[in-house]
Amino acid sequence: MVRGIEGGAVDEDDVLSDTEAFMGTVQDLAAEYGVTVSTSNAFGFSTARKTQHPGSAVLDTAEDLDADFIVIPREPVSGDPGEVLEKAAEYVLLYASQPVL
Repeated sequence: MVRGIEGGAVDEDDVLSDTEAFMGTVQDLAAEYGVTVSTSNAFGFSTARKTQHPGSAVLDTAEDLDADFIVIPREPVSGDPGEVLEKAAEYVLLYASQPVL
């Protein structure tokens, strides 16, 4: 997704509005069961700089939110399934202090 945004093939505002709409639905469904859901969107990593890794962006955000639990999707929305998402999930599993699904 980031490569698409950086390359101009994906509109960042469209991604943001789609994500906000999806999370609004998730929050509404969770509220029906008395579950509170919070979310954060991070565009805090780079495909060109190794010090800004997708996994570190997830962990930094989880720390900033004082998250009790981290959920990493198992399949990407677009692109090669074995690319960035797999690497980010592995990194988060290795270094997270919270439980990870």
